[in-house]
Amino acid sequence: MSKRSAAVAEAEAKEEVDEEIVQIGDIASLKPGQKKPTPAPANGDRVFYETLYIQIPESEMAQDWCLEYGVLPDKDAAKLYAKVQKRKANPTPVKKVPAKEVSEKASSSSSRRGKGKTVIEGDEEMDVEEGFGGRTEGLGTMSM
Repeated sequence: MSKRSAAVAEAEAKEEVDEEIVQIGDIASLKPGQKKPTPAPANGDRVFYETLYIQIPESEMAQDWCLEYGVLPDKDAAKLYAKVQKRKANPTPVKKVPAKEVSEKASSSSSRRGKGKTVIEGDEEMDVEEGFGGRTEGLGTMSM
């Protein structure tokens, strides 16, 4: 290896080390609870979750996303991080509904769907959906 190529290799190695230091510096500037890089302000996900957090601050989904991506100010992030950690440490139990109740509710609502009434007008027979309340007036075809 020539002196020039050794010097070039050393310079490239030094640049790689400098890039690693920059990345480590970024990690040091993360906000409490942040795990991923902060997206641009015009990012669709960021707009959605920030708006959701502003409108419904108790939304767990919005809280988790805003913390994970570090979009909140440091002071707010620290308070919310403590609140989320407490919530995750003591999850609220999910109320279980017996399977029998679920199947009864599903069968009663599904039995009404798709069944219409048969209306006889003159010699014609028509099936009418329940959404129309059995009325057939004004249901003619559209002409263009």
